[in-house]
Amino acid sequence: MLGAIIGDMVGSVYEHGEKAKPGFPLWDGRQHVTDDSVMTMAVLQALMDARENRWANLRDVLVKRMVEWYRRYPDCGYGQAFLGWLKGENGYRPYRSFGNGAAMRISPVAWAARDEEEVLRLSKACTDITHDHPEGLKGAACLSMAMFLALKGVDKETIRRRLLCWYPILSDPVALLEKTPRRFDPTCQGTVPQAVACFLTTENEEGAIRKAVLLGGDSDTLACMAGALSEAFYAKEGFSSMEREFLPIIPRDFLMAVKAFHVAFDTTKKEAFLKTSL
Repeated sequence: MLGAIIGDMVGSVYEHGEKAKPGFPLWDGRQHVTDDSVMTMAVLQALMDARENRWANLRDVLVKRMVEWYRRYPDCGYGQAFLGWLKGENGYRPYRSFGNGAAMRISPVAWAARDEEEVLRLSKACTDITHDHPEGLKGAACLSMAMFLALKGVDKETIRRRLLCWYPILSDPVALLEKTPRRFDPTCQGTVPQAVACFLTTENEEGAIRKAVLLGGDSDTLACMAGALSEAFYAKEGFSSMEREFLPIIPRDFLMAVKAFHVAFDTTKKEAFLKTSL
């Protein structure tokens, strides 16, 4: 989940207006967390809350955690429809969204799930409380499954082939990125395959985040998703050099929540967190 947070922060500078140029600084003091990583923290904590009941109350505790984290970080760029949901204006009912908010928050699922069936079940439960449109559910399922496979050591080509059932456009990731219009697109179908393609066509976590930001448009969400997937592939057992650079910069409550999650679920990254003074 560090990859998701870092990607979100790096892309935050370029989401509206300013365009990133090759070689742009990962950190220059302007980067900040947005709704992407704030809601990732909500999912993370809800999974911890619900795990002893084997997720029976996951949807209920996730609503509680999402509202709690929104109130802690109220000015982080929430979309209007989602903001209304967070304020309880529709009684916390799903609203048929296919926005990429479905996928930007989903990364903790891959670390918590025990098998592929559970990945899909948890992904749906963490998504359909708001994004119950088929495209929203598809985006979250695709990204969480890609991460789960990466965590299991599956190679990139196999991951790509497995994801074709959701997005056939991933048959040629290079062509996909070349054809992606440099405009703001907040949908799952317009960002999830692009974020996956950034991962497939780069060699490390930083490279994937940089490529996602350079795509333009919804840069923080693209980089959040690309970073989450790349961390699962490249840095599942320890911190990448980029992650080490960002540890002092990431908000402390985020870091403590991520650490508690890795310890609670006894992940492959647990020891790295336990050996680091936070």
